[in-house]
Amino acid sequence: MFLEQERYNTISVHSGEAALLTLEKFKPLAVILDIILPDMSGWEVLTKIKQNPLTSDLPVIICTMVDDIETGYKLGAFDYMVKPVDRTALLKKLNLIASNLPSKKKSYRVLIIDDEKVSIDLLELYFDRTEYEIIKAYGGQEGIDLFIKENPDIVILDLMMPEITGFDVLNYIRNKSEKSDTPVIVVTAKYLSEEEIEYLNQNVNVVLTKSTISKNDFLTELNKSLACFSANK
Repeated sequence: MFLEQERYNTISVHSGEAALLTLEKFKPLAVILDIILPDMSGWEVLTKIKQNPLTSDLPVIICTMVDDIETGYKLGAFDYMVKPVDRTALLKKLNLIASNLPSKKKSYRVLIIDDEKVSIDLLELYFDRTEYEIIKAYGGQEGIDLFIKENPDIVILDLMMPEITGFDVLNYIRNKSEKSDTPVIVVTAKYLSEEEIEYLNQNVNVVLTKSTISKNDFLTELNKSLACFSANK
């Protein structure tokens, strides 16, 4: 939660085997690794990471209750922190790793679909314009047209719109488009029936309520939804 608030996309796993499979697939910026794991020790995971040509260059930060810094560095850890971990110190280490990456402009294309201009304007204020390119659609049909034309990385969708509703837009994205796996975040004031909730749970990343949404909550959910997309870029 702390790292996501600091604009890092995170992927969490709870075993060594899952970690090794995930690292090969996503090649993250860095790995934060505990030593005490249910299926194999963190030492074994670290060894396998460094022996695998696909993951050997990944910086591994050990965060654990096991106080054995010498072994950590010997096996190739980038850094070693004993729990309880100082969050500011951890963030500095990640920022250091990120700062040493080759310069690369990173910008996500965000399509906001809502028939209320004030709602779009409010959401637009939440974004850092150097990281996000905002595309605005003031209705369902315009939203579908811009989804086809602009190829966004994520869609922010209202449900209550005249003629072409948010449900219609969602149905098009999931069932009729070539980018059916595009992340969708619903931001709505609509009272949802049980059937609608079940449908949305199966087809969107998260549902947020307009009256209670905060900038931090919105950006946290946005980063979660973009995590897989950004890892595969």
